[in-house]
Amino acid sequence: MKRVDYFFKGIKIDPNEKFISNEKIVSVNNSEIKEEINQIKNNLFPIINPVKVITLKSGEYHLTQIIDKDKTFKNIRIIIKENSKVKLYDFTKSTYSDKNMHFSNIEIIIEKESKVYYLKIDEFKNETIYSNTEIEVEENAQVDVDLIGFNQGKTFNNFKINLRGKHAVGNFKAIAIANQGTENLYEVAINNYAPLTKGDIWQKAVATNKGSNQLFTTGFIAPKCSKAENYQESRVLLLDDAANGDVSPILLIEHHDVLAGHAAGVSRVNSDELYYLMSRGITKHEAEKLITLAFVRPLIDSLPTEELQESTLLKVNSFLNN
Repeated sequence: MKRVDYFFKGIKIDPNEKFISNEKIVSVNNSEIKEEINQIKNNLFPIINPVKVITLKSGEYHLTQIIDKDKTFKNIRIIIKENSKVKLYDFTKSTYSDKNMHFSNIEIIIEKESKVYYLKIDEFKNETIYSNTEIEVEENAQVDVDLIGFNQGKTFNNFKINLRGKHAVGNFKAIAIANQGTENLYEVAINNYAPLTKGDIWQKAVATNKGSNQLFTTGFIAPKCSKAENYQESRVLLLDDAANGDVSPILLIEHHDVLAGHAAGVSRVNSDELYYLMSRGITKHEAEKLITLAFVRPLIDSLPTEELQESTLLKVNSFLNN
């Protein structure tokens, strides 16, 4: 697929009109949040030229960024060459504590027969973050994504995986923790544009102390995509009455011979479990931490290395202690 490598007034141009990055957010239920997201996108997209293009073959790569200024713009296109096996680690951490704004736009094109593991970990302080990621997966290629967010402030995370070729696979997992007034909004979509493709979304989020997690997921299967599969599961755990959570799963199916399903829920800490732990001499705060860790542990255990699993558990603990 030929692509034009520039932005025009914030719109990424594609001759086939299949890849437009600053489309309006339409699935968010809260009109104020929707308007704020669109304002951020309209303000930032025109000034993030040019696109930095990176071509990768088999190997392990790190995109580590330490942010120490008030505004940043990361605009990257990554092309994974055919028949490659790539591990891509994208770590972004802010050392700023003031209210600032950061923008990230990443496009990843995975060519035929390639397999990619993409780990994205964000750690921002009292800031507003808009992150847009789109991944194109070609025939017999696969991408496995792990997204972990330990952000304070407002985070708008728009993530899309497009399965373009036969037997393309896209798996997306996310962990989001919100506390002390943190607002997380994740919009995740997997689109099946070819037969025999498979997409899976799995998200878990925890909110406490006026924190907010909103998870919006969309699975789309296009016409003539026989034997395509699209699944999604999103769960939010609320630790107190001040916390807020919302999930909105959407399946858009335009072919009959497919498999698809979704599960979603927002729940509070189980009072029976809490009572049982406290009856054993555990404080309420520690009991809530144990229940929270049990809630996110299945997803953490699926991370690829023990070191990453341990560091994520430590970070969850730290977030819950604040």
